[in-house]
Amino acid sequence: MENATLPFLGMDPSKKPPEMSMYLSALKASNLHFEGKSGWRIQLPSSKNDTCNFKPAFDLLRQILQSKSGGRIKLSDLFSELSRPPVGAREGVLPLLLAVFCVAESQHVAMYEEGAFVQDIDGPLFERLAKVPELFEMQYCKLSGVRSEVFNKLLKVVDANVDDSREPDLIDVVQPLVQFAATLPEYTRNTTKLSKSSLAIRDALMNAEEPATLLFKELPKACGVPAVSASRRMDPKLVQKYVRGLKKSLGEIRGCFPSLLSRIEKSLAKEFGLKSEGEKLRANLAQRGRDLAVHVTEASIKAFALRLGDDRLPQDKWLESLGSLVAAKPPIRWYDQDELKFNQALIELVLRFKDTASLVYPKGAASTSESVRLSLLQSSGVEKSCVLEISPKQKSEATRVEKEIEKLFKKNRQLALAVTAKILIKNIGK
Repeated sequence: MENATLPFLGMDPSKKPPEMSMYLSALKASNLHFEGKSGWRIQLPSSKNDTCNFKPAFDLLRQILQSKSGGRIKLSDLFSELSRPPVGAREGVLPLLLAVFCVAESQHVAMYEEGAFVQDIDGPLFERLAKVPELFEMQYCKLSGVRSEVFNKLLKVVDANVDDSREPDLIDVVQPLVQFAATLPEYTRNTTKLSKSSLAIRDALMNAEEPATLLFKELPKACGVPAVSASRRMDPKLVQKYVRGLKKSLGEIRGCFPSLLSRIEKSLAKEFGLKSEGEKLRANLAQRGRDLAVHVTEASIKAFALRLGDDRLPQDKWLESLGSLVAAKPPIRWYDQDELKFNQALIELVLRFKDTASLVYPKGAASTSESVRLSLLQSSGVEKSCVLEISPKQKSEATRVEKEIEKLFKKNRQLALAVTAKILIKNIGK
């Protein structure tokens, strides 16, 4: 499945494992693994080189699949058909025949496991398939007729990598699209912050079941055009609308998560009151974070300052790191409501960051004094605040005064608090 282009399927010819004898007798001697002008490849036998009489089995296999007219067949039923006369294939060789057929006809074959489209037909899949063929279905998807024009344009959209030895077919377009959907970040798979057509295309790709249905019915519908008929040529203007719409939406879906990181960056700039972006913004915030981190001990502010000052991560990973810290959840796993939570939490965190910095740097330089920021809100709605400091020289005197005031609090704590607040309000700002 993976080494068909290598001699001996990548095995060391100087060694003789059991797999080597199976390869030499079943694949090499039968010309199923053949070295041609373009190198080694798996091929189905022709009448001229069918040394082991495998051709009738492969012809019947193809005939059974084609008889379904694009429909699926359970592998257990397919194996049952192949085991009957006139082919009479034995149980042990059936998975091998199927593997050869899947490699040689890879552009036409779609496989389903428990009803779900399989992105890659590989070795581990065949190990499962050999044990429980009843859980797998197979489909033969061969492009023909008037749909070819649409297909050829779609081939360019997905930039399919098709070797020169064969003609491209449906699977060559469907596979990269399904793989694209499977590798999308969790955020992109869940967000609603996409255009209507992009949401429909994303959902169609994520829930794809039939290659032909996906390409010629579900994706056109998502792009606002009718299904592509198998018997009637499609209006060239509609073809163009379909192809352009698909290409535009794939770009929007691809850029969805990077757009989220961009919004995180803009939120940071806004809350810190900065107009810069990119590396300039990061350099500014990193310096602020490093300067403050060495002076604070409170866990959340220190963690935020350290993340701001981390210059080891790439830009996108740095933004993800900050998003994870502020929202307590990695942005790649966010839902839309998590972005709102991030913005709300960021406002509070940056405010505390700035207030802490104003205590550490009351006059623009790091202070060695013991500082506290005091805010008092009166019933009138007027708020008064100030930064209070006790210098090292004042500490002994401050300790004496503190003991005197504590005596008043022991007598009547509530009254002492109220009177203290009243005195503070009178004196703040003087």
